[in-house]
Amino acid sequence: MSWFFGGSGDISIYRSRILSNQLPFQLLLDDENRFVCAGGPPTTTILSAPSIKCGFAVCGTGISRGIPHRYLSKSDWSHLLNTKPEHIQNQNGHFAICAWESSGISLYTDAVGLRGLFIWKKRDTVLFSTHLELLTRVTGERTINWKQLGSQWLGLNPFDATCFFSGIQRIGPSSVVHLTQNDVRVHVSPLSWNSDQSSTPESVIELLSSILTLPFSENEAVSLGLSGGLDSRFLLGLLMQNPHQTWGIHTFGEEKNPDRLVARRLATITDKAHRTVNLILPKTEDLIPEL
Repeated sequence: MSWFFGGSGDISIYRSRILSNQLPFQLLLDDENRFVCAGGPPTTTILSAPSIKCGFAVCGTGISRGIPHRYLSKSDWSHLLNTKPEHIQNQNGHFAICAWESSGISLYTDAVGLRGLFIWKKRDTVLFSTHLELLTRVTGERTINWKQLGSQWLGLNPFDATCFFSGIQRIGPSSVVHLTQNDVRVHVSPLSWNSDQSSTPESVIELLSSILTLPFSENEAVSLGLSGGLDSRFLLGLLMQNPHQTWGIHTFGEEKNPDRLVARRLATITDKAHRTVNLILPKTEDLIPEL
């Protein structure tokens, strides 16, 4: 997965730690009190040329808003950052962005916060990264906030944007962070879910179909995560409108899991390959000592 790591302020010790790590990366910004590096596969890592004046790193995948949808390119991101940074959160997809100029560093998250972005601050030092494990290694901040972790114990997904490591802040969805030498400011843009009264069932289907079939135009592999729920059944119906395209189906769960049983029956109405994945969770008594 793509990632970036950076810092501002008194960073000499932490710079040497990150630059000596074993992950392959590209150094994009490196001056007296700022640095940014990034790594990951080129398909989900969009980087400007290294420069101390200005540049950016995008981790994840951005998708344009208009129909037909398309993946955002390096020039698209450059145009947004240089002319309309306030429109970044309006884009589809999952991404986190680090952009810098002489006045400071700005960080952006997507509208629903699918890509994690984390900040650690201590006195005159601020470090940030999309790679939480790397951030804990560099800072040594590995104390678990058990209260926060406990609140997520029975949930498949976090209920808020709080990090379960003490001393590390997770930046939530639709946020902009501005870092200067002496200041850290976090601004969260309120999401607007205004109902468009002109929307019709046909327009919703057109919108979802455009995004769902985008990988076909890029010759990418498509596999639908199918369960027994209505959401994935609906997406299955949309994919079935493309019988000549190459796509598959996958389902997670144990052999007798109801979702898996229903998904198997649904998959039989297609001629597509159906792959089942049975992830065996470690025993609780093995997990607790590791934590």
